[in-house]
Amino acid sequence: MRYTTQWLEAHAEIRHGFNGHHGIVDEVGVDAIAHPSDRLTVKFGPHLAFVDSD
Repeated sequence: MRYTTQWLEAHAEIRHGFNGHHGIVDEVGVDAIAHPSDRLTVKFGPHLAFVDSD
């Protein structure tokens, strides 16, 4: 899931293993977006990852 505006992007993702892997990984983050020039986009912000022991 991703929500994006011109200056902000928020995202969340849940992944589950397959083919012998059974773990779950959750990632969330919020990025500020800067456009210093027409050809350059910079994104920065906190990201968190949560994983289980599988």
